[in-house]
Amino acid sequence: MPALTAFQQTFAQGLLNPESTLREHFGVGFSVYQNTVAKGLVDVLRANYPTVEQLVGAQWFDSAALQYTHEHLPTQPALALYGEHFAAFIAAPAQLHGLHYLSSVALLDRLWTETHFAADACVLTAASLQAIAPEQLPTLNLRWHPALRVAWLPNAAASIWQHNRPPASPPEEFAISDVEEGLLFTRPHGAVIALPVHRAEYEFLQQLAAGLTLGDAATAVLEQHGDADVASMLAKLIQAGAFAALV
Repeated sequence: MPALTAFQQTFAQGLLNPESTLREHFGVGFSVYQNTVAKGLVDVLRANYPTVEQLVGAQWFDSAALQYTHEHLPTQPALALYGEHFAAFIAAPAQLHGLHYLSSVALLDRLWTETHFAADACVLTAASLQAIAPEQLPTLNLRWHPALRVAWLPNAAASIWQHNRPPASPPEEFAISDVEEGLLFTRPHGAVIALPVHRAEYEFLQQLAAGLTLGDAATAVLEQHGDADVASMLAKLIQAGAFAALV
């Protein structure tokens, strides 16, 4: 059995290694297997990073994706979440080609996928929060919903992602700047939604994720953003389905 396991591992790794010597032993059939496996993984990356392909075109994307498959083997039998390191992987070549926003856009594609496949959980509603005594609200610990993802990124990446994510028709040109933007992903009713967030809202979520109570998180945000409307922020996030139901 150990010998069989070792053979299976060697064979699997060889399928994703274009320099593998196994083709010398198995002939043309092995090359066919290699091409089939590589195409399958590239197709998974294409499905998971559609905005990246929309921006760079099929030829650039296929080249980068194929190289990624050679350096990053799948770690799970299910390939739906394959490509978790793709955003970091394309950062250097994207910078080289002047595509300073591309890695950030890839990260947003990744977060969309993670939200889509995240675990189900009941969503905290405004009604359930209103049922709590006002004096108890500051002591609450609000937990992120399992599907919640949020990012704060440079180069107007959130706007670029929103205007180029298929099935949207990409604009003839789009603004690229040093502006930082935030984007939140949730799945309150089965479908992923993307919602722009301000810096105060982003930091508010990070404070809650760190374990601060609602009152302490609000205080921390107000210390940095004195004009923030915490009540409005909380209402917006609850409506978006950002939090799991209280237990």
